[in-house]
Amino acid sequence: MAHEASRQAQELMEQASAQLKDQAGAQQHPAAEGLRALGNELQAMSEQSGQQGVATDLVRHAADRANQAAQWLDQREAATVVSEVRDYTRRNPGLFLAGAAIAGVLAGRGWARA
Repeated sequence: MAHEASRQAQELMEQASAQLKDQAGAQQHPAAEGLRALGNELQAMSEQSGQQGVATDLVRHAADRANQAAQWLDQREAATVVSEVRDYTRRNPGLFLAGAAIAGVLAGRGWARA
């Protein structure tokens, strides 16, 4: 009986893991496209400003980073992305939280437009 319960628990864990990987994979491409769109929008803003300065340089740098992040997402499997984000979070919790807050604001801005 205990062996059967253990086997069923293992199967349940495997199913849950597979479902999480599937969900991560389904959301990975739209996330990359959203980052790419953000990068393009920021790039256009920096080009249209017609001015040179710190703010323009920051916007251009943010555009480059958004495009790099989109490319990074496109080039990896969902399980790898989850693992790398988890490892990064452990090494840099403060920076991760700041990034998550910014992503939340940007996501809210995107939902407000829709």
